[in-house]
Amino acid sequence: MKTSFSIPYFFKNRLHWVLFGIMLVIALLTFKQYGMGWDEPRQREIAEINYAYVFNDHPALLTLSDRTYGVAFELPLYMIERVLDFNDSRKVYFMRHLLTHIFFLFGALFAFCLIDYLYKNKWLASLAFLLLVLHPRLYGHSFFNTKDIPFLSMFIISAFYAVKALDLKTIKSFLVLGICCGLLINMRIMGVMVPALVFVMLIMDGIASRKWRFTGILILTLTLTFVLVLYSTWPFLWKNPIDNFAYAFANMSKYPWLGKVLFEGTLINANEIPKRYAPVWLGITTPIMFLVLMVMGAVLLLIHLIKKPLKHLGNGLGRHNLMFLSFALTPLLMVVMLNSVLYDGWRQLFFIYPSLCFVAIYGLNHIITKEVLNGKKLALVIIPFLALTTFEIAQSFPYQHVYFNKAFVFEEKGYARQNYETDYWGVSFKNALEKVMDMDTDTTVTFTMSNQAGVWNYMLLPKEQRDRIRMVPASRAKYMITNYRWHPQNYTELEKQKLFEVTVQGNTINSVFRLDQGIK
Repeated sequence: MKTSFSIPYFFKNRLHWVLFGIMLVIALLTFKQYGMGWDEPRQREIAEINYAYVFNDHPALLTLSDRTYGVAFELPLYMIERVLDFNDSRKVYFMRHLLTHIFFLFGALFAFCLIDYLYKNKWLASLAFLLLVLHPRLYGHSFFNTKDIPFLSMFIISAFYAVKALDLKTIKSFLVLGICCGLLINMRIMGVMVPALVFVMLIMDGIASRKWRFTGILILTLTLTFVLVLYSTWPFLWKNPIDNFAYAFANMSKYPWLGKVLFEGTLINANEIPKRYAPVWLGITTPIMFLVLMVMGAVLLLIHLIKKPLKHLGNGLGRHNLMFLSFALTPLLMVVMLNSVLYDGWRQLFFIYPSLCFVAIYGLNHIITKEVLNGKKLALVIIPFLALTTFEIAQSFPYQHVYFNKAFVFEEKGYARQNYETDYWGVSFKNALEKVMDMDTDTTVTFTMSNQAGVWNYMLLPKEQRDRIRMVPASRAKYMITNYRWHPQNYTELEKQKLFEVTVQGNTINSVFRLDQGIK
């Protein structure tokens, strides 16, 4: 559906690449400012052990505690590291950050292509792209989170090819979808919902068309392809594919993490979180306008389904959007109903966000087609909110991963940090370390960290700074750095020794103290 204003000819068929290019330039200028997430060294180690198993038949993988993690994204990262012969931790992790973010941008690119394919409207497609890249939390995570962000991007790519396959119904389209689904399930087993829903829709179409034989061929093509890709790209499955997959599924569905999370002012066990945990986190960390658009789209879609169920269950735009809504709500409902272990907010559910964006676009398209608002007026309403979110991303750089929306941050100063997780992955340690090392001219500088994330961030510093640093117990340290994880309250006994702090949206997420007992 065309809007009442047109796109200049030069950009008409290149708009997605223009958006991608702008975001890529921004990334190239800024990616070295982001610190290291807590899990990054462990993720790289998993890839390294899988590499040794694949190429040297080293048995360490078979007894690794994290052997159930798929390596469809991590193993290529490690192989690139080896090809480039990087032997410095700073180069290794900056390379990982940049490639992880670029894959995130490719996910946004596929979101643009999906919406453009469905609606033939490049303004709506551009909005889908922006709803993804301008979510502050997702944007921040896209540099250092090699678990949840690649899965989110691969989910978008798989959704794109699922729509194309269901429309085209060719063996080639289902082969491509099968490859995507195999990689998706490798990254996280929850990805099995994509082929599962496609199977349901194929069966419905087979019943309606009575083309049983051809429907069976498509189902078989998709199944064999994703199983073959999954098996070939997941070394853990090679020796015992059925039992090991069942073990991985059971392990991931009830992940045995026994740590504590901060939620509503209380440190609670991750396996005892309340049912509202994930919905609350989604609600307080997503820009308000984005939430409004998503709710509006979902409500309109359900109203249309109730009014004309056959039309929306038949192959077409309505059913595609019902599939998107299922992609979003099914995991959320499963987490709530099964009391699944979640921690660090809703990052394990980041992958549902693109589907919510697609549903939001459905609602906006309905408003345009029904001429409630034409495209120009709608843009005038939405653009200021996008500009505000862009400003908030720039203002909190490089700590967008601790963003809370405006409805939430109106609370008193420091409320978020004392009631919810903020910089739980310790990304802020990097810049704090760099600042201290620029200030201190001693040959040897001693630090104590509140947790392991601080030690990991040491690896991102230039070698000349790393050579001067010593990590020691607090009794012998000159400086202490904290990201307040598992210690949300202030360090009142050290307040007079505070050297500086990092504050985002009125919440102190990192503090550096100069200790009286420190030695040179």
